Amino acid sequence: MTRRSASRAEWALETRLRRAAARQHLTLHRSRQRDPRGAEYGTYEVRGSDGEVLTRCSDGRRFGWTLAEVEGYLSAGTHGVATKTIPPTINLEN
Repeated sequence: MTRRSASRAEWALETRLRRAAARQHLTLHRSRQRDPRGAEYGTYEVRGSDGEVLTRCSDGRRFGWTLAEVEGYLSAGTHGVATKTIPPTINLEN
């Protein structure tokens, strides 16, 4: 798969998930992080109709969910707060 077709496939999945979220009165938001090395770069969050963040990470970040994880959350149909467990970072400098 070429880079162009991969990005097109990701765009199509994101669009499909936005529509699925809207049908459940939810919204899908993409992180505004622009640095590819940033922890939230290219990740997503789901918000309820009242603006409450429904998908969180255990390390306190709001964003951090992949499209595949968002798809699982939306297909489960539960609208409660879900937390993704992030393993602790390993310090390789010591």
